[in-house]
Amino acid sequence: MSRSSPCASPRSARARVLLSLGFAVALLAPLPAIAETAAPKLLPPDELRRLSAATPATSSAPVQVLLEDSRLEYDAQGRVTRTMRLVYRIDSSDRNDDWASVSRWWQPWLQERPTLIAQVMDTNGKLQALDSAQLTESTPDSDRPDTWRDMRKLSAPLPGVRTGCVIEELSVLRDTVVSVPAGSTTRWMVGRTVPIARFRLTVDLPEGVALQHRIEKFSGLEIERTRENGRLSVLFSANQVPVATSEGNGEPGDVPRVPTLTLSTGTSWERVASAYRALVEPRLAQDPGHAAVTAFAAEVRKAAGPRATREALVEAANRQLHPRVRYTGVELGAAAILPAYPSVTLERGYGDCKDKSFLLLAVLRELGVPAELALLLTGPGQDVHPELPGWGMFDHAIVRVPGKTDLWVDATDATRRAGQLPGMDQDRLALPFAKAAASWCAFPSRRLRTTGCASGVR
Repeated sequence: MSRSSPCASPRSARARVLLSLGFAVALLAPLPAIAETAAPKLLPPDELRRLSAATPATSSAPVQVLLEDSRLEYDAQGRVTRTMRLVYRIDSSDRNDDWASVSRWWQPWLQERPTLIAQVMDTNGKLQALDSAQLTESTPDSDRPDTWRDMRKLSAPLPGVRTGCVIEELSVLRDTVVSVPAGSTTRWMVGRTVPIARFRLTVDLPEGVALQHRIEKFSGLEIERTRENGRLSVLFSANQVPVATSEGNGEPGDVPRVPTLTLSTGTSWERVASAYRALVEPRLAQDPGHAAVTAFAAEVRKAAGPRATREALVEAANRQLHPRVRYTGVELGAAAILPAYPSVTLERGYGDCKDKSFLLLAVLRELGVPAELALLLTGPGQDVHPELPGWGMFDHAIVRVPGKTDLWVDATDATRRAGQLPGMDQDRLALPFAKAAASWCAFPSRRLRTTGCASGVR
């Protein structure tokens, strides 16, 4: 499970930071084919001129986004087609190189290869189109040397980029499989490191699908709703969006630093927990090497002693785990969100947060200690919003041992005892996946307290 969401390089300030690129789950059941829709087209030259004329150059902005126009279209199964149009003008030669290429990320097991087109109009109105033959696919290096992912990047250089030129890029990214059947959560940044003359985000989905939103750090977003042919379209728009800054003013670490718009199509966190638990729990019973896990549990019991308390057993399991299994993430395909069988992690001697946590959970249950996975979005930074349920924001898995006082364990941290959590976990909302829906912790009411040894109501 990724412990940081893939995002655009900080150097590429124009790139759309779609903050929800964390988790999605492929359903094994076949889905209907994606409906064919008309391919979006680049704007005509007159429209590019009009957009440019409406936003004069200023000495304070080396680049100006003339139009950011995105669309999220949900089908009946929950798959999303993301269409993103960006029109901008280069007003200073100092920024030519930063804006001289286009790129889009995608995950092949979840999405089709993106469609990516672009055009550049010089100061005389001459147009040059992006050469599709120059589009290349690459597998970018992970932001962690101990993590392997199968993200792909489609990119190409832009022709004729000079001061005063107007550039339009247009991409379409389609989901091929549905996300967890519990709704999704998506977070967009409203603003960039350069000013935006006009911002538009349209969310189009079947009527009857729950849609909730929350706007933070931005007060000028207008909302317009229309209904037609059984679908709901919600347009979020704003003019003259200022440069987004991430400077804090002494606020807590989970307070948003930049303007954001969070969208949710989920109905409850209980449904999210139930959907993920249904995918993960059967892997314990299906583990082909369960005997190895049983043997490992016997070693833990011997190390803890015959009269070990719950706390002592958890600590012994945690201590025995780290020398046997190092942190290494091989998050290819469905392994990005589903843990490996516990015996496989044990045999390999490596695993990421969900793999190690799932192995620890299996060992504890062998010892008669109730345990369950819990997911969270690590800090610092904006936390998951408790009133916007859906799949998409989590980036870390830990273990909860329920009891009169819950015990939390981060199985990736070999430097802390069971019950002591690293700073990135502290004071964050966590969603446990209990065996029975009635016994799972209400998401809005539980946080990992800064003591790291119990959960409690804030």
